[in-house]
Amino acid sequence: METIEITKPFNGHVHFRNGQMMKDVVPYTAQHYFGGVCMGNLPGDEVIDTIEKNLAYKGAILEIAPSFKAIVPLMVTQNLLANRKTIFPAAKKLGIRVYKFLPGGLSTNGSPGLSLYDFYTPAFREFFELLIENDCVFSCHFEVEFDTNGKKIDPRYQEEQAILFLQYLLRNFPKLKIMVEHASSWQMIHFIRNLPRKYRIGVTLAIHHASITFPMVINWRGKFVDSRLYCKPIAKYPKDREAVIEAMFSGDPRFFLGTDSAPHLLEAKIRKEKPAAGIFSDPISLQKYAELFDAHGKRKYFENFASIFGPEFYGLDPSKEKITLVKEAEKNPKLIAGIPVFLGGGETAWRVKN
Repeated sequence: METIEITKPFNGHVHFRNGQMMKDVVPYTAQHYFGGVCMGNLPGDEVIDTIEKNLAYKGAILEIAPSFKAIVPLMVTQNLLANRKTIFPAAKKLGIRVYKFLPGGLSTNGSPGLSLYDFYTPAFREFFELLIENDCVFSCHFEVEFDTNGKKIDPRYQEEQAILFLQYLLRNFPKLKIMVEHASSWQMIHFIRNLPRKYRIGVTLAIHHASITFPMVINWRGKFVDSRLYCKPIAKYPKDREAVIEAMFSGDPRFFLGTDSAPHLLEAKIRKEKPAAGIFSDPISLQKYAELFDAHGKRKYFENFASIFGPEFYGLDPSKEKITLVKEAEKNPKLIAGIPVFLGGGETAWRVKN
């Protein structure tokens, strides 16, 4: 029986939500990943944008999975920007070095009233200087919802349009350490792959963006084919999917694993009006990554992508544990605690050895 043994991986982008849902989903990530970047845009109106909230949320994760190396970013909101001069020194003392910006209106509980256009404001410019001064990471959901005339941009092209804002950061703040979350378009990936290595940039790549395409989610009439596959950034086209896959296999340390596993209850995913955007993948994510690398004959790149490049970007030591996957078909659960699982009901060609 074929096996793959690698250093236990690191998940560069995961959502745990809160309350009972957190208790239900954290064990599936902690089982396969030694640590991860746990995003603080929670359901409802709760956003992790203060030090007190940050410490409490990290504590809640560790109560469920004590050995999990949780990195909890501070979410960039108007409140955080207004208090930036006092937050940075206090956060630095506590080892909080990641700041995540999710523009308003783009995904679950983004920052109201803020968009990538705010990068040009004095508050954000000073914020970027503080990030550089304190050697912090600026993690960003690079999508733009409206053009300069206020016209809504098709979700398929919102990431492509955001490249201009990334260019602005690189040109004006070349020492800024930037995390481009869940890159999903060939334009964004090609832009980053062609950047000089002097820039401090990392990119997470999700398994769903390497597995599905836009027509599997929404048909030509704009109607959902399967809203369980709906996520932000939305899945795009074969050319985009191939760019994601090629970046995974590139051996380029700027690209690493980040599942963007984002659970929602089934009723929220399948409702007719505005189904929730987010895919709960972590029960099968590592198995699907292994399946992808194996199917393309790229196993030799798997460990670096999954286990080494992510920790290195965040200044962590890789795990001292190993994890073994076995080439043996396994059925994917359809639901876990009322949450639909990515590709639920199908099979993975690999399973994690218990």
